[in-house]
Amino acid sequence: MLCGPPCPIVGHFIPAAAARPRRSTTPARPPQSPPSRPPAPDAAPAPFKNIDPAFLRAKEDPASEYCLPYAWGTVGIFYNETVTGPIAGWADFFAIPEKTGGKITLLDDMREVIAIGHVMNGTSVNSDDPAAVQAATDYVLARKGAVSAFTYEGPPLPTSGDIAAGHFFVGGNVFFTETPNIKYVIPAEGGTMYQENICVLASAPDKKNAMKFMEFYLRPEIAALNVAQQFNGTPNLPANDLTPEAIKSNPNINVGPETLTRLQIFEDIGAALKLYDRAWNTIRTAQGMAPLLEIRAARRTFVTPEGGHLAALDGIDLDVGANEFVTLLGPSGCGKTTLLRAISGFETLDSGSMRLDGADLTALPPFRRPVNTVFQSYALFGHMNVARNVGYALEVAGLPKAQRETQVTEALQKVGLAGMGARRPGQVSGGQRQRVALAPAIIAKPRLLLLE
Repeated sequence: MLCGPPCPIVGHFIPAAAARPRRSTTPARPPQSPPSRPPAPDAAPAPFKNIDPAFLRAKEDPASEYCLPYAWGTVGIFYNETVTGPIAGWADFFAIPEKTGGKITLLDDMREVIAIGHVMNGTSVNSDDPAAVQAATDYVLARKGAVSAFTYEGPPLPTSGDIAAGHFFVGGNVFFTETPNIKYVIPAEGGTMYQENICVLASAPDKKNAMKFMEFYLRPEIAALNVAQQFNGTPNLPANDLTPEAIKSNPNINVGPETLTRLQIFEDIGAALKLYDRAWNTIRTAQGMAPLLEIRAARRTFVTPEGGHLAALDGIDLDVGANEFVTLLGPSGCGKTTLLRAISGFETLDSGSMRLDGADLTALPPFRRPVNTVFQSYALFGHMNVARNVGYALEVAGLPKAQRETQVTEALQKVGLAGMGARRPGQVSGGQRQRVALAPAIIAKPRLLLLE
């Protein structure tokens, strides 16, 4: 739901992890295409001498002129051998909780997690076949009960004893140089690998200096320093001879040809990403029951003052589980409020569906939805005191005064405003007014609470 201006919300939900900055132990996504190729005089050193040709795979740079491969690695399993015994692959990994009572974690990464299902089913991690994606999702769902968490905080946990094993990037080895009981294995059934490139954009203000930097990075001793620091692989062939012996001799870091045949690398899957978004929502919210809120292909278009059309919601898919807190993040005008208003019934979808507790909300008016909203403007009555503002919906509903007063008192206590019921909204601070607005929303005990 992150988008930039002009920013309609689109139906691609990017996991928080996919947007955060990462060190080189993270899976490289395909390099971003520059607007056009840099002029020939600024081309990179011909043609990236020292680089293993197998890594010259950037589709945006087929002639290998301005995208330099500088690091690569694998994604596998870290495990505390003292607890688990030897681990060979995914089957052993998912059996750990039942066999040992130890906990396991998976990466909080949509494609890495679903890739496990693809690998175990013998399908491509880049598949755009809905049946293959569903089968991969089903594989993960069948084992989700064994998973304690989806997290990027993997490396410290086996050492502290919080988990017995975790799914993580090969660079995590840097944390375990002095803990020989913590092992890393590339699953026997197969896994994923990543590659990271440095690319000079056509819009770069100083291409010559950018190319000089790449020439510097092509030096074997410099590439070897990166390996020593990050515990990943290097495509720089001479650099391999300069890396520390502990890395050079580790077959799970310095991977051999046979192991490479078991690894797949992610590619841009275009519109098929929607299949993975939907699958990931299902995996994250699955608790042995259907999601609390289920939105499918929600679309809402507005006519602009100039006579054009703006798709504020464009094919939104979203699952929200019970007891889950979800934040919609994006710049002003990107559709956050439109989505909230559609959920609460104040906006009518052009197409798509919404279900709450399995019941279809799409055509229900706001007053028939078990949904309450705290509006951005608070929507408080200035002529009423705090207590009457909080209990007004109960008053309209005809609840007896004594019951209203009891529930209002409880609600004010919950939001930290006990004893302030007699004040007017203008007689409390801004933060307290926000809590006054929250109290009426929770007093009716809605199934879903929306905070604008």
